[in-house]
Parts: sequence; C-alpha cells; structure tokens
Amino acid sequence: MQLRDTYLDALLWRDGRGKAGNVCPGCTGGGEALFRCDDCCGGEMWCADCCVSTHARLPLHRICRWNGVFFARHSLKSLGLRVQLGHHPTGRCAAPHPAHGAFLVLHDNGFHEVALDFCGCEHQAQADSRCPQVLLHHLQLLRFGWYPSTDKRPQTCATFTALDRFTLCSHQSKMTAYDLYCILERLTDNTGVEPPDRYEPFLRMARQWRHLHLLKRAGRGHAASGCDGTAAGELALLCPVCPHPKINLPEGFENAAPENQCLYVMTLGLDACFRLKRRLISSEQRDPGLSTGLSYVVEPEPYREYLKTVTDQKEMTTCSGLAALDYANTKFSRGYATTGVVMGVCARHEFVQPNGVGDLQRGKRFANTDWVFASILRHLDPRIRKIVLYDIVCQWAVHVIERLKELPPLMRLSMLLQLFRFVIPKMHIRGHTVNCQVRYSLNYVPGSGQTDGEGIERPWANIGGIATSTRVSGPGARHDALDCHWSFWNWLKTVGLPKLLRRRLDMAKEEEVVQKAAFEVFTLEQLKRVPVWQKMVEEYEADGTKPNPYESTEKGLTEAQVRRKLEDEEEEEMKAGKTRVNDVSPCGFVSLGLELEDSQRKIRLQVELKKGGSSESSKESLKQLRRNFTTRLTRFRTLQATYQPSAIQTLTRREVPPEELPEQVPLMLPSALPPHLQISPGCMPGLADIENTLREAQCRAALVRLRNQLHIKARLLLHKQNHSRHPAQNTRSRAVVARNESKIRAHSEKFQIAWQARLSLMGGNEAAVGWPRLQKADIRCMEDPQELAKKGEKRKRAAKRERKSRREGGLPEEDFREVSWIWTMTGTSGTDVELDEALRIEWAKAWARCRRWTEERRMLEEEWRRLSASYNYRESVWQERAKAVPVGLIDGEIAEGKLAYALKQAQLYRELRVRAEAVCTAAPLRRGQARKRYAALPLPYGFSTAGEDEEEGGGLLSDGDGSDGQGDVSDEELLMGGEVDD
Repeated sequence: MQLRDTYLDALLWRDGRGKAGNVCPGCTGGGEALFRCDDCCGGEMWCADCCVSTHARLPLHRICRWNGVFFARHSLKSLGLRVQLGHHPTGRCAAPHPAHGAFLVLHDNGFHEVALDFCGCEHQAQADSRCPQVLLHHLQLLRFGWYPSTDKRPQTCATFTALDRFTLCSHQSKMTAYDLYCILERLTDNTGVEPPDRYEPFLRMARQWRHLHLLKRAGRGHAASGCDGTAAGELALLCPVCPHPKINLPEGFENAAPENQCLYVMTLGLDACFRLKRRLISSEQRDPGLSTGLSYVVEPEPYREYLKTVTDQKEMTTCSGLAALDYANTKFSRGYATTGVVMGVCARHEFVQPNGVGDLQRGKRFANTDWVFASILRHLDPRIRKIVLYDIVCQWAVHVIERLKELPPLMRLSMLLQLFRFVIPKMHIRGHTVNCQVRYSLNYVPGSGQTDGEGIERPWANIGGIATSTRVSGPGARHDALDCHWSFWNWLKTVGLPKLLRRRLDMAKEEEVVQKAAFEVFTLEQLKRVPVWQKMVEEYEADGTKPNPYESTEKGLTEAQVRRKLEDEEEEEMKAGKTRVNDVSPCGFVSLGLELEDSQRKIRLQVELKKGGSSESSKESLKQLRRNFTTRLTRFRTLQATYQPSAIQTLTRREVPPEELPEQVPLMLPSALPPHLQISPGCMPGLADIENTLREAQCRAALVRLRNQLHIKARLLLHKQNHSRHPAQNTRSRAVVARNESKIRAHSEKFQIAWQARLSLMGGNEAAVGWPRLQKADIRCMEDPQELAKKGEKRKRAAKRERKSRREGGLPEEDFREVSWIWTMTGTSGTDVELDEALRIEWAKAWARCRRWTEERRMLEEEWRRLSASYNYRESVWQERAKAVPVGLIDGEIAEGKLAYALKQAQLYRELRVRAEAVCTAAPLRRGQARKRYAALPLPYGFSTAGEDEEEGGGLLSDGDGSDGQGDVSDEELLMGGEVDD
C-alpha cells in the first residue's frame, strides 16, 4: 500500500519517452526516433527504417508513434514492411505474388493488416495432384506458421500461436471462440472502433486446427493410408491402465485362477447428461463433422438410421426415484434436436471410451444406451470380464441381451453373459428400492475392489462449461468440440494417473490391514456360526437366486412402506368422493413433520460433533443446515394452520426464549398436544392415527439400526484394546468410536421420541406401545448370559456385601446386568432370530469389506504394472512409426518433420514411464514438501544425436529449482501441451 504512488509513477513514466533520445540509436544517418514497439522489451525508440528492419522477423508486433504529445497506435504496414514468404525474412523474391491488399492476420495480441508477398520463384513451384494450382499459397502460409482461412486466394489467416492459445483456453477454462475473438478485438482497439469482421473464418480455422491435431497425435500423418484410412474410434486416447490384450495383459489372462480374475476386469460406467442439448439448428448435410465417429462420438449415419426404426418405449416405473427414465419425454425437450448425450467411461479411471458418446432424442431411451454400449464393446476384447455400472441398470439391464441381438449387423455382438455383471453406482443406489440395493450393490460384487462407480459424474462436471455454447452449434461443430474437449480430458487423466494410483494404493494397503484385523476378531467371536454364514455368502455369489446373506428381514412394514400404504388409502378415499382440503395430503403433512424432526436431530448431532471446532467451513455448514430447516418449517406452519389449528393457537400463547435455536423449536405434532386437542376440531380427524402408525414404523426401524451400531461399537472397542499401541493409533481409534457413538445416540433418540409420541397417543398406556421404555442403561452391547452368570457367581462369593449395597443404591454392576431387552425382544415372535440375523449380516458385510480392500490393493498393483507396459507399448509404436518414415521417397523436409515428431512422442512416453516409476517408489511426502522434478531423458539408443549422453535414466532437479533448462519437461508443460507437440 505504501508503494502505490511509486508504482503508479512508473506506469505513467512508460507513457512518455523516458530516457529515449530524439536520434535513432540504430542507424548512422541520425534519423528521428519516433517509433516504439509495445511488444519488445526495453522501450527503445527507432526511426521508421530501423523499426522496419528490426521487425522484419517480428511482423506482428504492435508499434506506436510519438506525435509530439503522446504515443499513438501505428502499423508496420504503413511504415513499408512487407512480409516475404518462401525466403529469408530479410530476403526478397525475384517474382513475388502480392497477396490481397487487406490481408489480415489474427495473432494472440490482436488483428494485424499485413503487406504480404507470396513466393513465385521456380523452387517454390510444386506439382500437386490434389490441387490444380502451381503456386500453393496456402502451403506457403502453413510453413510460415500462419493458418489460412481457405486454400483459394486466402485473405485471412491466424497464427499457430493464436490457435494454440485458443485451444488451450477453450479446453482449460471453457472459453468460447466468441470470447477470445472479442478479446483480440479489444487488444486491437478498445475505443469502440471495430476491425474487419473475421469471426466466421476464425471459427473455421480453429475447428480445422483442433481436428488436424487429433489426427496428428493419433499418428495418421505417419500412416500409409493417410487421413482417409482413419478407423472408427482411432483418434481416441485409450486408458493406459485398463486391460487391453497385446498391450498390457499377459498371455492366457482369460484362464486366470478364480482368485486372480479380479485383476483382469474392465469397469464400464454409463450415464446420460441432459445439459448438453442442441437446438433445432442446421443439419448434418449443412454442417458435417470433421471427426465424428473417428474419436469419441458414435458414427452418425448408422446411429441415425437405427433410431428411425425404434419406437417410443413404455414407461418403466418398477423402481422409485428414477427421474432419468421420464426426463426425455418432458417439456424440456421441446425445441431441441438433441436433449443430451449418453456416454460410457472406464469407471475406475474416468477415461471417455472410443465411440462411447451418443446423442439423446425425445422419445428414445434404452435404444440410445444400447447403441453406445454396443459401440464401446466393439473396441474391447470379448474375453475380458466386465462390470457395467448405470444408475438405472435395474431397468435397463433386464432385457439388454435381447435388445442387443436386434441391433444392425454393424453393432450386433455375441455376449457371454457370465462375463458381465450389472451394478448401480454407490451414490445413486441410495435412491433405489431395497430390492435394488441388495441385487445391484458394488460392495458385494467380487472383483469390484473399492470402485465407487461415480467416476462418470466427473467428466460431466468438466464438460458442462461448454453446454451453453454447443447448444446453438450445428451438429458437426458440436461433435467436433465435444471430441476435442474429451481428448484433452483423457490426456489430463493420462499424465495424472501416477499420483492417483499412488494415493489409492497407499490408502488400500492401510485400510486392508485395518479391515483384516477387525474381521479376524469378529470371526473368532462367532467361530461356530461362521462356516454356515460363509457357505451362504459363497452360494449367493455363485447363484444370485439363493438367499441373500446381506438382506435384513424386518418384522412389519418399514417407514417408507407405511407411508406408501397410507398414501394409497388416501387415494382410494378421494376416488370414493372424499375431498382434500389441501394439495398436501394428511399423510404428507405428518411425514413432513417427522422429516423436520429428523432434521432437528441431525442438527443437534452436528452441534455435538463440531463442539469446540473453530473452522469456518464447519460453522458455515451448520448455518446452512439451520437455514434449510427454517425454510421448510415455514412451509410446515402453513400446512399446520389447516390440519392442526389448535397447535397454532398453542404456539401463539407460548413464550419464545430469546436464545432458542432452530433445532429447539417445538413442532407440535398431534402427539405433543393434550388428548382433548388431538381430536376434532383441534386436529383433523384421523391425523393422530396417521402419526401413530408412522411412529410405530419409526420405533421398529430405529431399534434394528441401534442393534447394528452397538455390534460395531463392540468390535471397535475390542480392536482399540488389542491393536492401539501408541498415541496416534489411540487418537484415531477414539475418533472412530466417537463417530459411531454419535450414530448410537441418534438412533436411540429417534426411538425414544417415537416411543414417547406413541405413549401420548395411547393415552399413557405403556403396555399398548409395544416396546418397553428405552433407558440409558439399556443401550449397551450384547452380552452372553452364560458368561455373565459365571462372573456373577464368582463375584457373589468374593463381595456379597458390596454387591448388596450397590444393588440397594440402585447402581447395578456391569457383571450382574442381564442382556438388555433390545437384544432379546424381537416383537411378537419372542425369539432370537433377529439377533442371529443381525450378526450374520454384519459378519457378511465385514467379510465383503475385507475382500474388497484386498482386491483393491491387488488391482492397483496390477494397474501399476499395466501403466508401465502401456507406456512402453506407445513408445515402441512411435519408434516404429519413426523407422517407417519413407526417407528418400518423399520430400526430405517432410520426412525430417515426421521423423522428429515420432521421436518426440516416443521420448514423451519414455519420460512418462520413468516419472511414473519414480512416483511409485518414492517415499511418502511430508506436509509442505515439494515433489522432485525430473530432467528430460536422453533419446533411446539408435536415435540419439551427436554429443548426447547414452546413459539410461533422467536426472533429478533439486527442490525449488526454478530454472527451465533445455529439455526440462515439467508437469505443467505436459498438461498445457497435450502431447507436447505444440
């Protein structure tokens, strides 16, 4: 702040001539120094002739002229600079061909009108069968580093630098071509004077530029068949750690032992995104795609012809909460040619798959997904086992085999169903029915490791930035843009894989030890029952029709089932002629009140967990919870005035404490009112009965969950006692126990509140409630009655008097407590069936967690091996391309360029492999420690240049070394350069 005036004076000093004199320092004639370059360093001033000669190699710099008062914008063209193509910058052609008088160049610093001469010498004349012209002006521009807008008498071009800048800005920040074009206009003149309109040529050049680089990076410039021989999906960048035979898999992988089959599993994630719409603009005939079908988007013509044969499919509503099924036919599709896209990725590493993206249209549902799924499978070896994840897989996978058989011959596949497993991602499965959660859970699928299945959501977040710009694009331009952005996304994933795999592997090794130790303790406790449970799990995994060991069979209806039953009864009453006083039904009103009660309970729990915490994020999250609750409470009060007028009157008479928090506000459901106010006219008739039914379901569900959490508590405490040997382990164990204790309190509080509400609604008759009152002493882990009896007899003989005094004082000792009623009372059956079931479920889940973490560790170790193998394969491919360059049969300069690019790409993958191996073997970083940077490696044997060291391996740079020496390739440079070919 103290240097503002000083810095401001320095900026103003630059607006004057500074120390520059009136005489030009670059010439002997003593010309008047009137011109300065804004892009050159130093701020020297030159005469007109010296300024032109100095900028013969820099024709796109911005020049200013001193008019005696201030600097005004000037152009090198007006000073007489002419740019000569095909010769040395200072040389002249014997037979120049002048370009258009208003030739315009788009550079990253603005627009420039340039006086340009094409070369007309004999050494530039080339006979080209693909072009009837003798003097190929567009080729001269390309070799100069300027991209022409057309090959027929170009008048506009863009520099390679400007196109690279736009490509990177578009990929990284999702900047549109219009935004960058406006920036160039403002850089040219920001006073409102608009330069010549070249927006459409810029769009055309940028689109062609990105397409050519897709071809270049895929090696099509080195292929004998050229660009026309590009196969479907060939321009896509494959995941280097997913299983690919002949690239990174051993021979005979399909015959691996059962315990090793998890190492060769491909996880495919499918999902639809409705943000990537396209309006009814243009057509395929007017705007064909340059790379459509060659990289990530499916081939358009066969896809379109297939969709014409598919009629609208019937509504699928067998699973609740699946809005994706009904979205395509809503009003949001009106006026759009495309309502979104369906895409497939590898779910573990989030690489978009070749030909794995297809447009969605109104009325087309499973047909689109079927085609995309089959299109992806064309590029995968049929011997590889596959886990397919889709958020509506419970609907889509039912008849997927039959539908795939009906596809056209191009997509028709022969699928071995035993090699496929269809599941739902871990987050989306919470919105499905209990039956779906049991059948399609990733937690219980052998070979899935710790895959969450939500990886496809991350590409959606990345691509969403271009949704608004592609919405008004033609079909071809939109597909080209999506292909380029997903190519950049896959490249970022490629260079980021080593860090990702290292982080996952470290976590998997640590968690595997924890889960194994806890599982072994649990197994020893239930040693007699384990063989039966293990057989049940193995039979279910072999045959899904067998009894499910993970499924809990609660007695009576669940909360959700009770609500649906009450809603169905209300619908029947309405059909019989009963009118509804509000859009929200009585059941909906009471359900809303119970949801608010749950929200209050969660807020109180968060306050308890974050007590003493001072982080701003914790405080803000708590404030957000309270704000959300207050908003919903306002809605509830409005409905309460209709259904419970007596509650509103009671609340009006109540004195509100000034320090009352939202979680302390009374909701005043019917159970909170006196008995005479629970009936009409205080409450709508039947409202108390609805609450009583819902409260019964709450008691039942809370008790089951409480038992499960108490089982977990016993295991955690035992693990802490046996394995926590130093302060760090004790701290972590206490934190885990504390989190579990908070869940126990939440479930017990829910039961107590629901039980108290039922007691009020039953007129104070505890026998009619159905369960005993839950005391604090009842909330304890399960104990074996026989062991308790032995301990009791021993204590009786040793301390009879002390025991008597303690019992008289109302303080029962732990050794003499009986098993709490929450473990022995099982509703009307009065048996321990639920107890045995709870133990079986918890053991089966513990075994599943243990196996999944072991699989995850082994899968990650295999992925490290495949990563190195894939890098070696790609390096060898580019080396073979370099060796296959027909030197002597094609132009020598083109051959040298092809050879140089192939070797550069081979060197790139070699460096990626070495850096990945270094990340794999490096010691864990301490907090704040910077990771080592690696110098470039020498070229491999047979391609090194004179003077290069042939020694294998790259040198380490010291921490904090900021030098960017020649050959030093940093992570940032690789990220920005795509494949460092820019």
